[in-house]
Amino acid sequence: GARVDVVVHETQPWSVATIDLMNTRLTCHNPSPNAGFTLTVSLRSPSMRLNLVDCHRKLFYDRLEDYDVFIFSEDDLRVTPKTVAAYLHETAKVQQLVGGDFQRASEFNVGIVRYEYNFPPNVVIDDKTRHASLNTTR
Repeated sequence: GARVDVVVHETQPWSVATIDLMNTRLTCHNPSPNAGFTLTVSLRSPSMRLNLVDCHRKLFYDRLEDYDVFIFSEDDLRVTPKTVAAYLHETAKVQQLVGGDFQRASEFNVGIVRYEYNFPPNVVIDDKTRHASLNTTR
């Protein structure tokens, strides 16, 4: 059985109705003692603004040895179970290609790239121009 832990970094408190909805819909019925599902909502300061997307990094590093797969997403990116299944399938193919040598397989990276770009074509956002997004809100 698989264990799935979802952590949501949020700047607005969830309503009681939303929490109740999540509690009733996101349950694990797998009887395996290793299976399970948890949802943690981490409330952050609204002043974080666009830096909210950086909160996952510390979590990933802190739990690096605890999980096989980490998935990062945002509210406007869709990661479906089919996408995750495709990632796991392609990862297994890489392991087969290297003869089951997990150490060697770890030298390869199967990745899924999804992105958004809301600026005009002549604007490039990088570390030097990130200030252009300071007044961006959702």
